[in-house]
Amino acid sequence: LSAAVDWWKVDIEDAIQQYSIDYARFLCYGGPLVTNETEAAERAATQACRNVGRNPTSGGATTMLLRYDNLATISTSGIDVALNWVGQLSELGFGNAPGRVGLNIQSTILDYYKTKTSPLNFDVETDWKGSLGPTLTGTNGGAYDFRLNAGLSYFLNNKSISLRWRFLPSVWGAGKATENAIIANNERIAAGGEGVMLSYTPSTAEKVSSYSVFDLSG
Repeated sequence: LSAAVDWWKVDIEDAIQQYSIDYARFLCYGGPLVTNETEAAERAATQACRNVGRNPTSGGATTMLLRYDNLATISTSGIDVALNWVGQLSELGFGNAPGRVGLNIQSTILDYYKTKTSPLNFDVETDWKGSLGPTLTGTNGGAYDFRLNAGLSYFLNNKSISLRWRFLPSVWGAGKATENAIIANNERIAAGGEGVMLSYTPSTAEKVSSYSVFDLSG
């Protein structure tokens, strides 16, 4: 019998990440208010404003150019659990039955998986736990509450047969985690906290069902 429990924690600062749409707009519109046509023309000629193009007739947004910068933070933590056990059938109350049986369990239990695309308060920190996020460039989607791999094997001389079970629990779409982060931000501000109230479109997403794969090998 062998077992292991490992706690892990990763914090990344100044992660390379694509601008959010709000951040790209802020770089153009977040400066001092323009007061005349000359100042407006000078502002429009900056690279930041050229990145958020607008239709010269209607003023509506057109194609946006989202750059990359060292702005993001990524933080995650969890626990890995492993259990391996092998025993002779004859020692388990099966008389003189030949062979051995083995059990293997590996699981990752996620505590949190948080990201923030920029230091500014309108880019809220999002905890992707329990969702198919994160959606940031360079990150892997699927922040499941836990993952489970379990195997049951039988060994006889130089032969063996094994059944493996891979399981992922039910999970929300990534948009749900984004929505929850905005709701939490707005509730905090409504209670007197600092920041800006953010709008959002309520998600109609449904939870994705749990997922199992069974593998039989000999």
